[in-house]
Amino acid sequence: MDTEIDKRISAKVFIGYRFHAELKMLLTQSKEWKQTVIAHEDTLCEVHYQQKDFIGMFIPEAKTTLQELRQYEELILKKLYAYCPNLEIETLKLSIFPQIFIN
Repeated sequence: MDTEIDKRISAKVFIGYRFHAELKMLLTQSKEWKQTVIAHEDTLCEVHYQQKDFIGMFIPEAKTTLQELRQYEELILKKLYAYCPNLEIETLKLSIFPQIFIN
């Protein structure tokens, strides 16, 4: 029975930034972001965690290094900047946390 439960539970690591009001406003004004969301073409996603909203991505690998985390951080920042060139990236604070999924 334990193996059946183990198959249904998975953990993923999320890396991203708080999805604060200014960032939401800038993204909703971005035509590129709207097109990407409609077409489901981006790896960026919105996540709710501990009563807060975040935007970022789930790391596909089960194990990751600090260098890979930095690469994911750069990728997310590049994408956000592409959608919101006026975004003050320096004000964003990186968040990394696990998420448990039960199938």
